[in-house]
Amino acid sequence: MHRKKKLAVAVAGALSMGSAGVALAAGGAGESNYAIYGKLYPQVSSYDYKDATRAGTTGGSTLVDPPSATADHSQRSTLDVSNSRIGFRGNEALGGGLSAIFQIETRVRFDTGAGNVWAGGRNSFIGLSGSRMGTVKLGNMDTAYKEVGDPLGMLGISSGNFVSTSGVLSQGPTSDSISFHERRPNAIMYESPEFFGIQLLATWGKDETKGNPGNGTNQLLNSYAIKYEMGPIYVAFAREIWHDQFMGSNSFTAVSNPTDGADVRSNDSATRFAAMYKIGQTSVALDLAQVELKESGVIAAGNFKNYKNKRMAVVVEQKFGPWTGAASVANSDEGTCTLEGSAPCSTAGLEGRTLNFGVSYSFSRRTQAFALFSQLKNGQSATYDTTAINPAGGSAPQQGEDVTAIGVGVSHSF
Repeated sequence: MHRKKKLAVAVAGALSMGSAGVALAAGGAGESNYAIYGKLYPQVSSYDYKDATRAGTTGGSTLVDPPSATADHSQRSTLDVSNSRIGFRGNEALGGGLSAIFQIETRVRFDTGAGNVWAGGRNSFIGLSGSRMGTVKLGNMDTAYKEVGDPLGMLGISSGNFVSTSGVLSQGPTSDSISFHERRPNAIMYESPEFFGIQLLATWGKDETKGNPGNGTNQLLNSYAIKYEMGPIYVAFAREIWHDQFMGSNSFTAVSNPTDGADVRSNDSATRFAAMYKIGQTSVALDLAQVELKESGVIAAGNFKNYKNKRMAVVVEQKFGPWTGAASVANSDEGTCTLEGSAPCSTAGLEGRTLNFGVSYSFSRRTQAFALFSQLKNGQSATYDTTAINPAGGSAPQQGEDVTAIGVGVSHSF
């Protein structure tokens, strides 16, 4: 038996899954909804570097190799598209309040034409959702820890942009091997129903390479969060644990352990508290985090055992009619460390800070023009990086190098 389908064009809120988009709705029994959505925000940017720690300089952290810079990076200009993206999503009513859901989303690098729109490099999944059971998703997704943090993205364009606070709040200080701002492939995500504004989230990630010859690691991920959102108030607490990722050894190569899992195992964790409050046209968000990297087992004298540090970020946004002004600051302290045996361990110079300002003018609900300013300050031994996703390869700061960036662009959501 055939049934006719009626197609209708809708806008934001067409799907229960959120976000604006163009929706195609099929009526009748087993109702299905589909949407194409996305966001494009190209900008012209300029990056200036200075004060890299020069080769032969002493007094820095014992965790990192001696500096090798002989000169600063030169100024560069780029056309960046940050995390511009396109997505396809849909749901089908299965009856009894249960729905099947799916989403395929990918970054679109329309400045270079690179990438595969069907690869699902951003949040992509299939799952089941119900008002009583909550939502279960399988695929490639932001962890619960990442999902509840950074509740106020600066001007809505901070994802992948140099004004993002994540480069200092959740990554570094010496490489992107330390990162608690991740999208986990091969993951299972659970989101509970909301109860008086409270919701629980959990992400589990299995290691599909476990058991391969010569691989003694088991790279599991456990990420948990609880959030409360009601009216102008948002509060969240999250904890994330990565097993056998060896964030410490992969980042602090001067004192690294073998990372094959034969004799040494790692247990890296982060804990965060995030909050946001909106009053009238003003929004303020706070993000506090502590990162701790641990390695245990048969560790040679003088090699890495432990690193711990504290981080924070504040974002403020103020609207004035079609104009919006925003500012943010993120700071990571130098932390503390321990090496095996009685070897001294110094974290001197591993601190980092970024300060950002921006202004936008909205032509409509979906289109805005914007201007941005950012200043990244690295400690003598640090290489925090807010530029990695933007310019071409080789743009990451050298030890101690500071970066000043400016950009102007346009953003359009669909």
